[in-house]
Amino acid sequence: METSSSTKLKDFTPKSQFICYADVVGFENMIDLWGTKHIADSYGNIIIESIKRSVEFGYPKVKQGIFSDTILLWTEDDSYESFEEMCKFSSSLLLTGFFTFPMRGAIAHGDCIISPDDNMYVGKPLISAYHQAENMAWIGGRIVGGKYCPPLDHIDQCLSKGFLLKWKIPIKEKGDKIIYEDGYAIDISFSLGGLTQDMLDNCGIGAPEDKKIYWDAGKKFIKERLLSRERFIV
Repeated sequence: METSSSTKLKDFTPKSQFICYADVVGFENMIDLWGTKHIADSYGNIIIESIKRSVEFGYPKVKQGIFSDTILLWTEDDSYESFEEMCKFSSSLLLTGFFTFPMRGAIAHGDCIISPDDNMYVGKPLISAYHQAENMAWIGGRIVGGKYCPPLDHIDQCLSKGFLLKWKIPIKEKGDKIIYEDGYAIDISFSLGGLTQDMLDNCGIGAPEDKKIYWDAGKKFIKERLLSRERFIV
């Protein structure tokens, strides 16, 4: 087959943006327990539809891509407005997941090339978000530390508005050891109303033994946040 010598090669240009990597904890185990169709129906109607509605009606600056249990969110620029939307959208997504499909997520900042039409998702911030999300030992979200941390003035504004919190992030190390790292947590309880102890206790029932510590850390976070705002119903 002949090819045209005039075929134009694409020139991808990195842009500075925010990106969030999130994935479902224990997805394989869920499929084993409930079956492919049940999980697909539930995941599609709860998580995927929630993402589509949120992007379309609530957070126009945040774009999304979904592959199986992996969810990518990104912005087209790195303005404060885009960062705030990313924090609020991530909080909403992780909260929805907490009661349905539990997730871990991390937000990073820096030069990436994101082009869904070309199946192109490239950038060190994305890799950093992936590693730091996967290393967390809880159901929840964080801002990545290190080189790909978003601008501190953006973080300070979101801290003052309650979208983020300074927190001891649980991190798993080799040998199942858990350490606690100073960092910025996404407040997944921000939009959550009242919650009873029974409702919280029922979250994570049936989770694999090696994931129960993730649930314990996530539930501790939500309980402390709701108690601080007098939204926890004892």
